[in-house]
Order: sequence, then structure tokens, then C-alpha cells
Amino acid sequence: MNHTECNFGQWYFSQLETLGDVPGYRDIDALHKELHQLYRQIFDVMLEKKSGTFSRLLGGEQRQQQKCVEMARPIMAQLEQVSQQLMQAIDKLEQEIYRYPDGHADL
Repeated sequence: MNHTECNFGQWYFSQLETLGDVPGYRDIDALHKELHQLYRQIFDVMLEKKSGTFSRLLGGEQRQQQKCVEMARPIMAQLEQVSQQLMQAIDKLEQEIYRYPDGHADL
């Protein structure tokens, strides 16, 4: 799924006119997009072509699955880091919004 199509992305881009000038608002887009890219990489790694029937009979499927998991681990670590950065950016945006009168950035 594209980062503009998920629920958060739809909300985020619907707020551009209202929150676009709030410090930190635009920082969220790059992190959110990267999060989706990393999810896609993990998905692609985990769904790599499975080995053939003969290989499955000899235990190759389990080895292939383990190989996929090992390949996905560093991407998962990146995903966790970007996720934390995104949450920090959202927290920062929330703090910035509360600095505006009545909590509204459009005033």
C-alpha cells in the first residue's frame, strides 16, 4: 500500500492546508514514506520464490524460510528505528499544535 493511501496517510495529506506551516509537519511525510518502503522490502523478502517440490521433500522449504527471516532481520531493525523516529515526529507535531491558540494551527 502506498503511504498516501493508508488511513494515516489519508489523514496526513488531508491536513496539509491546516497544518502545512506548523514546524515539523512536513518532516513526517519522509519518515512515513520510508516506513512503507521498509514494510514492502520485508514483504518482498519473505515472499521470495519458494524452492521446488524436490527441495521441500528434503527440508529445503524450512531452510529457505530461515534464509528469508535472516535477510529480513536488518530491514526489521531499520523499520523499528524509523517507526520510533516517526512517533517522535508525531509527538513533536502534537506539541507544536498545542502552542497555537485553541490548539488550532490555522488561527
